[in-house]
Amino acid sequence: MIKNSTGFHKAMLLIIFFNVFCGTVTKSAPNKLTKGYLYLNIYFSEATAADTLTVSLGKNMLATLKGTAFRNNRSDYKAVKNDKGYFRFEIPVSQSSGYFDLRKNRVMGEVAFKKSVSILEPQFWEINDSLTIRLSFKESKLGLGAECKFNGRGADKYNLINQFKHVVVDNKLIKITEMWPKGWNGNILQYDQFDAIPTVTQAKLQLLENYKRKLSAESYNVLKANLIYAGKSAYFGEISAFVASGQFSTLDLKSREAIINRFNYSYDFEHNYGIEEKYLAKSINFLHFMANKLQTASRLSTGKYSPEWIFNKAKDAHFNPELKELMVMMQLTTFRLAENPEVYYAMARTIVKDSSYLALLKELSIRSPGKKFTDFKLESIDGLFKTLQDFKNKVVLIDFWYTGCGHCQDFYRKTLIKAEKKFKDNPHVVFLSISIDRDKPVWKESVKKGTYTSLDAENVYTNGLRALDPIVTRNNITGYPFVILLDRENRIKFFNSNNLYQEELLTAAINELL
Repeated sequence: MIKNSTGFHKAMLLIIFFNVFCGTVTKSAPNKLTKGYLYLNIYFSEATAADTLTVSLGKNMLATLKGTAFRNNRSDYKAVKNDKGYFRFEIPVSQSSGYFDLRKNRVMGEVAFKKSVSILEPQFWEINDSLTIRLSFKESKLGLGAECKFNGRGADKYNLINQFKHVVVDNKLIKITEMWPKGWNGNILQYDQFDAIPTVTQAKLQLLENYKRKLSAESYNVLKANLIYAGKSAYFGEISAFVASGQFSTLDLKSREAIINRFNYSYDFEHNYGIEEKYLAKSINFLHFMANKLQTASRLSTGKYSPEWIFNKAKDAHFNPELKELMVMMQLTTFRLAENPEVYYAMARTIVKDSSYLALLKELSIRSPGKKFTDFKLESIDGLFKTLQDFKNKVVLIDFWYTGCGHCQDFYRKTLIKAEKKFKDNPHVVFLSISIDRDKPVWKESVKKGTYTSLDAENVYTNGLRALDPIVTRNNITGYPFVILLDRENRIKFFNSNNLYQEELLTAAINELL
């Protein structure tokens, strides 16, 4: 039982140095609504009578990419083992393809912070796939890693993905593309092969070619894109660090332009390895790749991470309609926002046609400056419950965190603690520290240690609900730390914008509201 709980053949015009991410192709229709099912019979060798399996599908690609951050755009289907010894799912779908996640309830107790554990990486499905899955999985803190075998209609692509994991290349054949040169500082002019396809990936692509006749055009191209565009973030991180260290800015103008130009044209941007845009729009690795490439390009072109710059590049790029919508929405739902996101929400509404994306834009508008912040009821460190009314006529800086969040520690140590000291004696300023820890003793111990917050702040937590508390879900909190500044009328001034993460700019923003 279950219950619902083509390619880039026309080069883009260059705009300054970087409006060159994709070419123009024949217009493809958005993902048309269809009707069908995804059938799964799962034999789980280690399953017990207490186990429940959950299959989760995103209603669109944005929900797939963002995962549980956008729960309203995801559907969960649960099943227990039937009297025939397997878990049966008959899942209605309205898209031609997508990805599903498979999870089970945890039995390791509170050793981990989630109630469920992922068994498989996201699996690419096509409408009317009918699968028998035999899997073996032993729970671990991190999850994943199940051994499985697929049979039935559509099974070839799933088994092929499993085979990719076991591709091994003789170390003697591994080329310089497997790792950057010792001492490389992120200057791509000194490492021209940074965007070459690694030897192991080439071997996987050859395996894919051997399977081509067994796959649909869509699954072949999506799997190809997922292989080619996987694992590029390390290179982008090195390039961004090269900019942040100041080494890039010390180069002469000609060298800087050469780096930007080389980066613009990297990864075969004109042709995308022969993969059409309609398939790229289904590749989770390509979409993550493009988001990271835009962020890195922002740093090269502006010297910093600029949500405004990134949005405008996505908006002006020559993507086909489906891919353009998706890229624009990805930028608007990213972790850091523009200081006035409503300007960009308004521009997006002139581009986006997908009804689910338009509905999300409406939800996101509550983040805009001047909007009243949503009320809440959260337990404080002393056992009392705090609401928004308790901070009436005060400037409130809200920061969300959880125990074990390294970036949360860095933000507190480098920025927040300094701002707290400056306004410690000002009764009109409140630092509201919200932990999403599930375990109350863990939260209290972290407060006591002072690594994420101080005892001088107003410390509350999400009542054991973690990211399911309404204050998180209503405001679409998508990462941590997450910082919001409210004026003395409890209206939003800044919503997780870059200036809130820099001490001087944060202090100036608070002073402006006093």
